[in-house]
Amino acid sequence: MKAYGFEIVRSEEVKQYINTRQEKEYIIIDVRQPFEYETNHIPGALLNPLNHLIQSFSDLPVDKDLIFYCHAGSRSQMAAMMAAEEEIFEKNIYSLDGGITSWTGKSIENFPRVGVFSKSKTLTQFLYTAMDMEKGAERFYLLVQEKFESEAFSSVFGQLAVVEAAHAKLIYKIYAKIAAQIPAPFEEFYQGLPGDIVEGGEQLEQYVDQLENMSENLCIALMEFALDIEFSAYDLYRTLANQKTDDSQMAGVFLDIAQNEKSHMRMISASLAKC
Repeated sequence: MKAYGFEIVRSEEVKQYINTRQEKEYIIIDVRQPFEYETNHIPGALLNPLNHLIQSFSDLPVDKDLIFYCHAGSRSQMAAMMAAEEEIFEKNIYSLDGGITSWTGKSIENFPRVGVFSKSKTLTQFLYTAMDMEKGAERFYLLVQEKFESEAFSSVFGQLAVVEAAHAKLIYKIYAKIAAQIPAPFEEFYQGLPGDIVEGGEQLEQYVDQLENMSENLCIALMEFALDIEFSAYDLYRTLANQKTDDSQMAGVFLDIAQNEKSHMRMISASLAKC
């Protein structure tokens, strides 16, 4: 699957790729933290943690295929997208789906993957659902902040919660403009949203259940969780801008929010240093 200038590939495809290429044609980049790399890594992989990588793309060779991987695929997906945006690399950019876990033939337990939002809705339905998902994400981030308030990383989730509500307010302005009936004022309208789903369509209850079961590398698992949510939101708003409206002003708002989602992913990536 190729999108946003990079391709998501399965472990079987990467292994076949390695077996049919010369070493000089590619470089494998592990974007996890050093202690994760020391525990287990793909032979020959270069360690370049995501929080460092975002400041050092110029150090990578521009004339080789780049294969990024992490634990479950969230960080490498972010790395691949940012590398593509640099527009300096001449060859292919890949992200290993499922990360080192899939490489070793294991399944990823207690780690729900955020799916692609359905594109079959009308614009009004899309906007309503988008606001509901913003509220779901806000609720999730607040729960994380409260549950782990003594941890250094908790403030990151508090910041994310604030911007989710702000995004919902921006979307509301467009929703109010095109809705068949004038909705209640934003605060009242937002209060009435159930907020039971998170960006991407996953149930908030599912996410909360995962919080209770997380034990290994808690900080990293939560950051990957957040990266999945934010990437799904980015994809959602790009879809709204490109497919759901011919109104240039609306498209501009959606693209602005998509840009904000990317900044959130960068913030999360930089915050991995807290882990």
